[in-house]
Amino acid sequence: MRPRPLLSLALGLGLLLPFAAAPSGTVQAAPATASVTVVHGVLGLTVDVYVNGSLTLPAFTPRSIAGPLELPAGTYDVVIVPAGGNPATPAIRASAALTAGANVSLVAHLAADGTPTLTPFVNDVRPAGNHQGRIAVRHAAAAPKVDVPIALRLGWFKVPVLTLRGVENGQQKGLAIWPLPLSARITPAGQPRVTVLGPVDLAATPGRLTAVYAIGSLSDGTLELLVQQVPLMP
Repeated sequence: MRPRPLLSLALGLGLLLPFAAAPSGTVQAAPATASVTVVHGVLGLTVDVYVNGSLTLPAFTPRSIAGPLELPAGTYDVVIVPAGGNPATPAIRASAALTAGANVSLVAHLAADGTPTLTPFVNDVRPAGNHQGRIAVRHAAAAPKVDVPIALRLGWFKVPVLTLRGVENGQQKGLAIWPLPLSARITPAGQPRVTVLGPVDLAATPGRLTAVYAIGSLSDGTLELLVQQVPLMP
């Protein structure tokens, strides 16, 4: 995470927010906010990110994660262009509706057909139980629907535990689990013997959501994983 782009994002969004002075002798109520993180999952493309018309993340590089920020609930117009490009001809343009109390990761990635897109993934930050953490697998790659077989690692042996089935581009599936040594693969939906990514070691972190993104392109042979950690509520 780079502090300069994050500071830029905070200042840029701050300039866009209306200011209202509280009447004398009164206490202004705290604004209703959402927690927002920005994730760059489009490989090979450094971008500028505009929010409500203001350049807020210049030269944002692939695999970068900026945030979290506490922003007032509302709808934000997000425009993403190649670094130095004209925001009038964006590579990605989307509206992000943020509700009060939400915890969201805004992810720039490739759609299933390879088109750049922006997806808000809701982070499940509910408490996960004693000494447990959460794992979320998020499909953000140019690839069709996938399954994610997960196994328990016992030395050289792997014992199948469960399979997260039918995860489509822009979707996520997850679970709460103890910090056990796990192994995960990504396979085409319904084809458990065909591995397109992995196996990779995986473990939950107590008190945190571990969000694992599949990014890149299957046809280009550039599939890889990007990991984000989000604290759970106490």
